[in-house]
Amino acid sequence: MKSILRNLIALVLVTLTISVARSQWAEIPTLPVQLSFPMTAQLDGKIYVFGGITGTTPSKSVYVYTPGATDWTKLSVSMPKAKVAGYAAAVNGKIYVMGGGTNLPPSTGVLATTGETYEFDPVANTFTTKAPNPTKVGFFAGAEVGGKIFLIGGSTGMSYQLADANEIQVYDPVANTWVVSPSEPPYNGRFAASTAKDGKIYMMGGLQTGLYSDVAYRGTVNGTNITWEEIAKLPMAFAMASAGTAGGKVVLTGGIGQTTPTDFAYTYAYDDASSEWKPSYMLPIAASRAGQLVGSGNDLYIAGNVTNGRSFKFTIGGTPQPTAIIPVAPALVNLSQNESKELTFTAQNFGIAPLNVQISIPDAAKNWLTTGTPSFSAAPTATESFLLSVAAGSMAPGLYKTTVTLKTNDPAKATINFDVIMYVLGTDIVQQPMKIVMEEGTGDWCGWCPYGHEIVAQLKETHGENFIALQYHGGSATEPFQIPAGVNLYTKLGLAGFPSGAIQRQVFPGQAKAMVYREFWTNYVQTLADASPKAAVSMKVLEYKYDIGTRKVTAKIELQRSHAVINDPATTIRLTSVVTESGIVYPQTRYQPNEVIADYVHKDIVRQMVPNEMGTTANFGPGTVLEGNILAPGGKVTLDVNFTVTDKVEDSKNTNIVFIVSNYTGSTLGPIQQGHEMPLESSVSSVKTSDDASSFTMKSHPNPAIANTTITYSLTERAPVSLVVRDVLGREVARLVSNQMQDAGTYDAGLDVSKLSNGSYFYTLTAGEKSLTGSVLVTR
Repeated sequence: MKSILRNLIALVLVTLTISVARSQWAEIPTLPVQLSFPMTAQLDGKIYVFGGITGTTPSKSVYVYTPGATDWTKLSVSMPKAKVAGYAAAVNGKIYVMGGGTNLPPSTGVLATTGETYEFDPVANTFTTKAPNPTKVGFFAGAEVGGKIFLIGGSTGMSYQLADANEIQVYDPVANTWVVSPSEPPYNGRFAASTAKDGKIYMMGGLQTGLYSDVAYRGTVNGTNITWEEIAKLPMAFAMASAGTAGGKVVLTGGIGQTTPTDFAYTYAYDDASSEWKPSYMLPIAASRAGQLVGSGNDLYIAGNVTNGRSFKFTIGGTPQPTAIIPVAPALVNLSQNESKELTFTAQNFGIAPLNVQISIPDAAKNWLTTGTPSFSAAPTATESFLLSVAAGSMAPGLYKTTVTLKTNDPAKATINFDVIMYVLGTDIVQQPMKIVMEEGTGDWCGWCPYGHEIVAQLKETHGENFIALQYHGGSATEPFQIPAGVNLYTKLGLAGFPSGAIQRQVFPGQAKAMVYREFWTNYVQTLADASPKAAVSMKVLEYKYDIGTRKVTAKIELQRSHAVINDPATTIRLTSVVTESGIVYPQTRYQPNEVIADYVHKDIVRQMVPNEMGTTANFGPGTVLEGNILAPGGKVTLDVNFTVTDKVEDSKNTNIVFIVSNYTGSTLGPIQQGHEMPLESSVSSVKTSDDASSFTMKSHPNPAIANTTITYSLTERAPVSLVVRDVLGREVARLVSNQMQDAGTYDAGLDVSKLSNGSYFYTLTAGEKSLTGSVLVTR
């Protein structure tokens, strides 16, 4: 995973869609919306999807797909109430949708279990409310056998807490009655996958007492009674997978576990004859929280998942073959002379026969592009890496381009071609290390969010000033720290649920959106840090001032294109000023244990985005376009920043300002190119002493400083004086005056900043019992 991300950081990638024909998994049209935990059923050859949840919003819509059609159809009728994580089954020409969760009134994004059962008539296109199930449950196992529908285990509360419904509820659609089975579930759990085959119910995986499970059971049905027997354990422990029956086998796919990545693409088929789970063709994407696998004969369909609406058809059987998943795109590498970059790609074999790959580089490019792995093989379900090394050496500044060819034994992708482009940078181009910016969607109502906050705190401790954290609060109408710009931003980034976060606004391999769940944050941030990328756009703060009295910020920010990029006239570079505040005490919900922390201290709350979440366009002009539509580096632009800090900010001394440079294509957010964070009061006017404003004054000039700055201060009376300079962590970096007795008058103290790192430094003047603090910004 790290090597893939290094490739993404080193390159400017252009999306390239490779059509993949598979004898097993084939993509069908994508659902119009992203849905997780939908309920799916098949009737008369059509696939129906009911409800589900998008982000934090449960749905009551119904979508239908006819195999071979070019799109899904949204029905004009909806369920009477939104429903998520229930079960749907077709019996006697009708579809029954039952259990799961729905919104608590009024709509707050919080779910509660619901006992409603709806009968859907596809001919009349109507829903009829039927008898409710005795115990309201969600996240349960479900199956239909002999015209009766079985709901097994699950949760009586729509949360990820421990399972608490140790019973089997049975519905008879003909009699419209529910009974509780005299049998119990084979184990007490939730998020288990389930299906029925040959009159038997299969229940697999899930969570037991909060832990991922690898158990599997087969239950023989006799009326409402079920006799359970344990079968072979699953190849790994996981939950939230999808199960179905095809070709006389139980098929299990997707799910989530405690490994990285947590969402799986694995597919297994259970062989009753040998009593073992055998690997089958992997899903084209990692998926969990999808609907049930539904279908007939040798075909199964899966629709929806936690990250997108992509849907697939699975056909079991056929001759074993490899399935190559080799994500490649035109790669543009920017290097200075004598620099080199190792590009790491991956070849994944989603098939059930070995995958063989050969790499060919044209002779004319071998003086700057080489590979240490000209051929390799990937076993079924395995991932192998192959390297390309790009070296600028003493080559003249400019553009170099070639085409790499991959040959495979996958009949669907026998030949894959992609371009590798190197741009050698001249010495006139500014190069800066790229700061890592993480944007988190969070909320005081969100019980999992404190665990996200802990991860962010650890990342800040690990990566220091190279890591910038922004927290956008939302998800509830009563959320006190919510601002419209923040909600707009995390919505555009593809909020995966609370908490989730975007790192550098990149969409990482295996992810459909920039915002990902907290289990990915540490790995993705560390991978970016390990890659030590240079910023594609350099940023310099030429001037900065904050006026305490008027709350006005004024600044001049200089930007320069530091990399060659693939030219896209629709893409612009924009600057956004973000005001964040920390140290705010406000109650926070937390799960495990369930509690509300009254004195919780919130950090990095985004209070203001200027001019808005879209930023201000930096007009660099047309630039120089080279062969292959490559836009050359160079060109500078200076942007003026001028705004008044919102009165939502309670303590300006505990507030930072963050400047973000990012790409936008139309209204679509692209990756962040550079970030810079500094205290709001880095350079202030209208300052006051801690005691008597008339006792003395102080300022530094120039500010910002490049090599030297002078701190000028005036005393109105004789006093012992100390003047100490510290960094943002409070560490002393210089002591300019040390407890010297000085008469009333004006004094200058010189500070050499040439050996100090870029950033803000604070100088404190103490005269007798009075003190005054100012700051100087060091930038080069």
